[in-house]
Amino acid sequence: ALYGWHSSDRLSLLLIIVNAGVGFAMLATYMQTLKVMDELQRKIQLIALALALGVGLVGGVSYSLLVTTKFISDAEVTDLLLLMIFTYVAGSIIGQVRYR
Repeated sequence: ALYGWHSSDRLSLLLIIVNAGVGFAMLATYMQTLKVMDELQRKIQLIALALALGVGLVGGVSYSLLVTTKFISDAEVTDLLLLMIFTYVAGSIIGQVRYR
């Protein structure tokens, strides 16, 4: 195995739980950050998040159909995650420039 933790079920489960915990902590921190932003910054964030969610949903369903119909053979969930991340970043940048 490339990574040793894959060989131990208990260690793998523990690290998955830690990963989820860090993810939820990140969400809580982001929520706190939104609370201290001004109204315009919150609006920009909301638009960027909505755009990323929409692209993720439409892209995810389309990606799933492409995999199901065998147009894509080596599917990775990280492809969809990267699409959503880049969409969110682009939406944030466009929002900052638009409301300058």
